[in-house]
Amino acid sequence: MHIKVALTVTSDERDKIDFASVPYGLDFVNKLKPKSFWFRKDRDTDKKDGCQHYGFVAQDILALEGDNPVIIDNEQEDNLKYKGEHLVPVLVNAIQELSAKVTALEAG
Repeated sequence: MHIKVALTVTSDERDKIDFASVPYGLDFVNKLKPKSFWFRKDRDTDKKDGCQHYGFVAQDILALEGDNPVIIDNEQEDNLKYKGEHLVPVLVNAIQELSAKVTALEAG
């Protein structure tokens, strides 16, 4: 499926409640295992479908997230789903942690 317009997702503070800090950052990112891969035609074959992709294995991220997964949707255990938009705040935390380390090293 292809679309020709970008999606707009609501992010207005007035539509959200119960704020908390994202619990993951640099340590979490350092444990991620980016992979290159192809999708299978179906689960019963080793035939490749389409072109090569870069991404993650849902089971790897689920193991890192533990009992309260946000990045991986595990409601259907036989069809795990990656929600990449939820990884962005973790990446921002990791960058901020690295920035603080750089600032401390430059000051020292």
